Order: sequence, then structure tokens, then C-alpha cells
Amino acid sequence: MMIDMHLRPGDLTKSGNMKAFYRFLRQSEGEDVAVMLLSWADARATRGIKNPFVNFTRHRKRLIEFINLSLELKTRPSLPTLIDGHKVMEITGLSPSKEVGEILDRIKEMQMAGKIKNKKQALEFVEKWYNG
Repeated sequence: MMIDMHLRPGDLTKSGNMKAFYRFLRQSEGEDVAVMLLSWADARATRGIKNPFVNFTRHRKRLIEFINLSLELKTRPSLPTLIDGHKVMEITGLSPSKEVGEILDRIKEMQMAGKIKNKKQALEFVEKWYNG
């Protein structure tokens, strides 16, 4: 998994996309810091002195910010489950499927970002997602 994901932190440091960062945290299954450190080492090792100093410095600075944010999130109490798959299926009419899981994953990402804070907001998110 680390090998498969080791280029993603580089993309994250370029884009600064926080939704993508939260998705990376979830998909890295607790190995996010190790993957980010591997990315750091890989960037330094593969480009060496050919890596423009400003690019490597920016990459390193963003990785440090992401590592700190990841560690901060890990020390917070667990996020409560606001709604479950049954509720998503009830609202959307979907059957058990990958799409139901994707909706629940998005809710967790939005919770981590502080954009969804309660059950009402989660329900509104599902309705918007489904009714587009």
C-alpha cells in the first residue's frame, strides 16, 4: 500500500486540495505519516541535486504541515457516526452498493474538515448528493 500511494503526497503538496488530503488520510489506513515520509525521501533521492531547491523546499514544507495536521486529527476523539448506510439507502432508495459507501466516506471527510457537524447536516448532504 505504501508503494502504491507514495506519489499522492507529492500531488497533494502541489494542489493543496484539502478534500483530497482527507481522502488520502482515509485511504492510507493509518499509514499516512509513513507514506508522507516516504514521499519526502523519494523526492530527495530521485531528483537529488537536480531537484530545484525551491520545489523541494515547498514540498517539504507542505508535507510537514500535512503530517502535523494528520497527527492532530489522530489525537482528537473519534468522530461520531452521524448516519449509517441504512439511513443513506432510505433517503436515496439505493440498494447496498459502493455508492452508499462513497456517500458515507464523503460525510466522514466533511466531518474531518469541520463542514458537517451534526446529523441534520449529514442528512442534508445526502439529499444534496442524491438529488444533485
